[in-house]
Amino acid sequence: MTQHYAEWLTAIVNTRLLFNTTEECEAFLDSGSIRSNGILRACATPQKMRSAFRDLKAEACEMTDDRVKLEDVLMHYKRAWKFFRKHLYRRTYPEKTAVEILTLCYPTGRQEKLGKQITAICKQIVERDISVPFLLLMLMKAVPSYESKEGDVTDIQQCFDRVLGFLERFTQGTTVFSQLPVLVQAKEEPCKTRLTLFYYVSEILKVYENFSTGENLYLVTDALKADRHDLDLAGYWNECGGRLDFTEFWEIEDTKDPGVFFLTSWKKKASGTLTGVRYTMFVLDAPGGGLTFLLHHPAAIAHRIKGKLYGDADIAHYLSLPLDDAPAEFTLERVLPSAHWPHSLHLTRCTDAAVTAQYERWLGGACAIERPFEKYEYDFTQSLYAITPTHLYVFYEAKDIFFKVPRTAADGLEQTCLDDNVGILTMNGKHYLAFDEIMLYIPINKKNLQKYKIEKVEWIE
Repeated sequence: MTQHYAEWLTAIVNTRLLFNTTEECEAFLDSGSIRSNGILRACATPQKMRSAFRDLKAEACEMTDDRVKLEDVLMHYKRAWKFFRKHLYRRTYPEKTAVEILTLCYPTGRQEKLGKQITAICKQIVERDISVPFLLLMLMKAVPSYESKEGDVTDIQQCFDRVLGFLERFTQGTTVFSQLPVLVQAKEEPCKTRLTLFYYVSEILKVYENFSTGENLYLVTDALKADRHDLDLAGYWNECGGRLDFTEFWEIEDTKDPGVFFLTSWKKKASGTLTGVRYTMFVLDAPGGGLTFLLHHPAAIAHRIKGKLYGDADIAHYLSLPLDDAPAEFTLERVLPSAHWPHSLHLTRCTDAAVTAQYERWLGGACAIERPFEKYEYDFTQSLYAITPTHLYVFYEAKDIFFKVPRTAADGLEQTCLDDNVGILTMNGKHYLAFDEIMLYIPINKKNLQKYKIEKVEWIE
């Protein structure tokens, strides 16, 4: 094991993986002799090497939200460098090669024919589990060789800009997001190092892979259902300690699905008008024991129906600490930068009868009600009635018929199960066949039914 520690410590220091300068590494390990004597002399005994590596491993975990193990990163780094040196070194057009590798290693259904040589290389990458993020960083000259002795990093911001700009161009328009949320997070990362850049590239490619095809999207959303966390939240909440200090409050309503709520923000204007915006809120278990709150703007589904991509104003990601099943208060901290969503919310349950009575008076007719996004509010009826080897049958109560949907009509439908959120969505007087797991919403009209080869039938065939 001592040999491993020696190799790992040497690689960490020489490649400036965790710290951009030797001085920063010396300060972290409280050793001023690394620059002059080298890391192995500074940690001259097996015990000191083990202790130093454990400290660095803990720091790597903190840098990456406990998502990576330092020894695994180093193993992948070494293997990727050996592969890169043999197959990809000195490429004339490295960015073109990077695009080809991502296209072949993360297939999205796009029909693209590439050369036999790069196809064979990518086949080896997949079969041998070579780290694509490290290969990408090497092609973009953002990390050096595993045996590097190039010295301190002076261009880490430029490396982030170059790599993230490349990934932004590559992923643009290929998922349900106008820009991947993790890309936004990466740009705002305060601790920019080669390790955090590797971490973000890995996360970006995971999200890209998960959301770029209907089949993968189904697997992700299906897995998220298992992470839903139900809470007793129904009632009135405000941000003034449950008192009637302000005329703004929140109303939380249960839905049929555990862990899914309607969250309405009410604001009483000086004119006496009460304005409300109803969001859909998903509560999920988060790594580390906390909770993730996903807030969907009422216009988000309307945008998907129209084929638009999710933008910053459509979805917000918040985190909270672990909560009791029926919390009296909770604080949400926004995860990603946003020009549209508040940085944090501190909500307190309103239990004072006088406060709740006042809210109910306002909602009961004392105030004029204004809902600027009411046309985007929707009702959903889960009505997947049967699944055959070739078709899905969705019951349409309004016409007392079934929609016979080919399981090949869209990518991801083949995996549909009877308990999935498939049914009829009604928004602004219009009806849609909804397949929530793959974020597909088909307007019920002649043109779209023909497009997807959907038939209206009176019985299951």
